[in-house]
Amino acid sequence: MKKLFSITFSVCCTLFSIQTNAQITQKTTFNTNPVDVVASAQSCVLYSSKGTPYTVRNFPAAQSLSGVTKMVMNPARSSYAAMTKKNVVIYSYINEDERLFNLKETRKIKEKPTPVSMCYSPDARTFLVANSLNEIVVYNTRDYVPSAYISTEAPAAFIDMSANNRYVAAAIDSKVVIYNFETHEVRTTLEFDSPVTGIIFSPDAGQFAVTATNVVNVYDTRRWELTSTYDLESPLSCPSFHPDGKYLSVIKNDNSINVINLKNYSVEQVLDENASGIKF
Repeated sequence: MKKLFSITFSVCCTLFSIQTNAQITQKTTFNTNPVDVVASAQSCVLYSSKGTPYTVRNFPAAQSLSGVTKMVMNPARSSYAAMTKKNVVIYSYINEDERLFNLKETRKIKEKPTPVSMCYSPDARTFLVANSLNEIVVYNTRDYVPSAYISTEAPAAFIDMSANNRYVAAAIDSKVVIYNFETHEVRTTLEFDSPVTGIIFSPDAGQFAVTATNVVNVYDTRRWELTSTYDLESPLSCPSFHPDGKYLSVIKNDNSINVINLKNYSVEQVLDENASGIKF
């Protein structure tokens, strides 16, 4: 069986040391097939083209897999989850075309759920799938058997879990519902004037960011208080925290990446691709 070696995918490299800024200093481009979906965890990166996963050097990762609509990388970097219109399958990131698990419905219910969104917990022990039955299914990553169900008001377009395993966030239309992971009860609800386009917890679980049309809001997760708001006057999506939590990047207007300094409340750098179509 062929091995899929880990590849460093450096679209943008940031040099830190004693610097106080987050200036991007190097950019590397890979000529790939048309990209539909990207999944990454540290230096491990996959993308799908026309529903089939590839490495960034265009090596097919799973030729038997087709119809992929979303992918997420296991933080342990040993596997990845691929979503199709009907189900979710877990594939090895190490061995080519090795299917590890099929997520199957174990309950006797009339309507078979379809997956909508998914995420791993940062410690790689938990895998979550939001489905069409207005619920988030909790799996352990040892055998991917359902261990719990969290009821939601509607199918969640985005979900994320905090690194301290305390909260699960679900974006539903123009609001984000924060659930206590242990009790499954609603901790708080964040409401917006427009549909939510992205959510993410910071690596230390202390902050939470939400993009909704032109605005990105950052919250303190201890009291769920709004700490800062940035209106960049163009549609925003895909919020992403720097590992030290001092910076937040967002895609602006599908053609640039804005890096926000959360300490001085300013846009520190703009990475302009001069072309529309940035997705991730």
